[in-house]
Amino acid sequence: MHKYILFFDDACILCNKSIRFIHSLDKHKQIFFCPLQSDLGIEIQQKKQLKQLVSTVIYFRKSKLHVQSSAIFYCLSDIHWALKPVLLLLFIPPFIRNGIYNFIAKNRKKIFKNQLCEIPSESLRKQIVD
Repeated sequence: MHKYILFFDDACILCNKSIRFIHSLDKHKQIFFCPLQSDLGIEIQQKKQLKQLVSTVIYFRKSKLHVQSSAIFYCLSDIHWALKPVLLLLFIPPFIRNGIYNFIAKNRKKIFKNQLCEIPSESLRKQIVD
């Protein structure tokens, strides 16, 4: 398995926009992406006992799984040294930061309604694993 994998909801426009953004910042192309709906995504969710929650982002980092806001912060910090300070947000209690995360996840379809996912670029397709 790859060292860094971000598991995301393949049917979510916010998730798709987010992986495009992360991919554009990841100059070393070290972060791979995997739909939560894939066999590997389902396997990871079962290991974490998440019961196939497609509204939760999961980040596999150095053999550890991180979910929700922690997943986002660790992923951003791994992209570039200048983004390392984002890890300071981990000092915010999880119930607060994950409360914000859950609010956005719950309302993402309302926020991004009538938008379609774009076809991934060739470069991004190389970073997607199933």
